[in-house]
Amino acid sequence: MEINDFFKSLSDPRRGQGQRYPFESMLWIIFLGISCGYIGYRSIHKFAKANEAYFTELFGLKHGVPSHVTLRQLLLALDKDLVKQRFNEWCSHQELSSLDWVSADGKSLKSTLSDYTESYQDFCSIVSIYVQKTGLTHSIADFRNKKISEAEIVRSLLPSLQDKGVILTLDALHTQKKQ
Repeated sequence: MEINDFFKSLSDPRRGQGQRYPFESMLWIIFLGISCGYIGYRSIHKFAKANEAYFTELFGLKHGVPSHVTLRQLLLALDKDLVKQRFNEWCSHQELSSLDWVSADGKSLKSTLSDYTESYQDFCSIVSIYVQKTGLTHSIADFRNKKISEAEIVRSLLPSLQDKGVILTLDALHTQKKQ
């Protein structure tokens, strides 16, 4: 399964009226921008603007590349749970072979921290299973630390690796004995 199949499996959340940019073209621009290290609406737009001639020709864009506001609105409108589910389905098609090195780790998302001075602070994190040889993610899950721990999320992702014969590396945090 190719990345374009993943994009086609997502539904366009925008109203039909007044769409200037094709949905899949915008997803490609966002994907390529992030892949090149441009994180955030403005920086993805900066990437798109720097490559405007290429994207305009490739996708047949009549109005140049989308603005950072248009990119932001699309990303906010997407059904995050559906994107995560379809992304995991797409990732699961990659072949894992015996003795592949696989890592599991979580990262907190910037600007999601609340109540930072309190003992009950909360933030959103992403946990991913990463295949070293291919450099691709095998699966992802998100969580809020106030509700569930990173170790529990890692344990929930491990069944997808069962009977694959992979070598799994984890942080000490993930190896705690389950209570």
